[in-house]
Amino acid sequence: MKILYLSEMLGPHDYRFLSMDIARGYDVTLVAYRKDLDNAGLEGAYYDIRKIKGLKIIHKPDLAENTLLKFLKRIRDFRSIIRSERPDVIHAGWIQTSGLLAALSGFHPYLLMPWGSDIIHYSKSSFRNRLLSYYAINKADMITCDCEYEKGIITDDFRYPGEKVVVMPWDVDLRFFNRDNKDPGLRKKLGMEGRIVILMMRIFRPEYGIEDFIKALPKVKRDCPDAKVLMLGYGPIEEELKQLASKSGLDDFICWTGYVPQQEVVKYINISDIYVSTSLMDGSSSSLLEAMACGLPVVVSDIAGNVEWVEDGVNGLVVKRADPDSIAAGITRLLRDEALRRSMSVNNTKKIEDKADFSKNFARLERIYETLGSGKAAA
Repeated sequence: MKILYLSEMLGPHDYRFLSMDIARGYDVTLVAYRKDLDNAGLEGAYYDIRKIKGLKIIHKPDLAENTLLKFLKRIRDFRSIIRSERPDVIHAGWIQTSGLLAALSGFHPYLLMPWGSDIIHYSKSSFRNRLLSYYAINKADMITCDCEYEKGIITDDFRYPGEKVVVMPWDVDLRFFNRDNKDPGLRKKLGMEGRIVILMMRIFRPEYGIEDFIKALPKVKRDCPDAKVLMLGYGPIEEELKQLASKSGLDDFICWTGYVPQQEVVKYINISDIYVSTSLMDGSSSSLLEAMACGLPVVVSDIAGNVEWVEDGVNGLVVKRADPDSIAAGITRLLRDEALRRSMSVNNTKKIEDKADFSKNFARLERIYETLGSGKAAA
């Protein structure tokens, strides 16, 4: 079977899908309308898409700009690629870019793969985006999404048949994200020996509620002075967050790492004791699943994407979104209860092995390919 894979994201999820497609014997061509491939795969050798043996890449940097003229040229160019490659299936996502392009090409069968924010936020952010999303969604022959919450939006808000939507969680590569992948000297290097480490590793963007997390930390510092916070990553509101932390007297309580290559992230997870996510909106969070795979107990906000994975009191604590007092109470409770942390650690490792092992979940994608290739979806 020949798969034409269309994505401008080129992150770790693309890497895993493409690698497994090739490993299972599919003939795969990646089409990328983006300016460069230098930062493909989050700049890490572990996720460098260009190093996937057997993958054909059609890179179109000249058509990467999201202007109307360039997009019209992109449609014409993509139709030409389809005629040349003659695929059996097109696999595309983000909805409003690659998904829309696949829909406008007129090719069938076409599998749409929403990424999370594109369906949860951007699909409803304007009348224009709603129309474009409706078109891209309803031209798809099947859709795969990462959680039931997203499926509900697709079926209820965009009137797409539920029987054509397959929920397939963002997976974790357990060969990489596990408790054994450690750097023994990292705690000492970061000055965290003898500390209980609280990990936050969401991109520093407003929708992830990190401001609420920082507002909760003065109470955590007061009640648990032996703890320390590891802020892993970077983002557009980084300076605002640092200023808020400084004004709150947290300069000695927070370690800011800056950008960390994807292949190094697991080592920071494995020096941490609890993971916190205070998102205001999200699907199945990759960072949450990666932390759970490494056995971290978690404190998460009460959004739908989180509670599909976290049962309050069993494998984590669920706190009120946008509520610093509730966040502080959840973190403090978990910091003070070592036995609870241990039991949640065991439960999280098992949940990921049962539900989010990529090697197991890929079989669902293969069944989708088989259904589309046989023409059953169109029928």
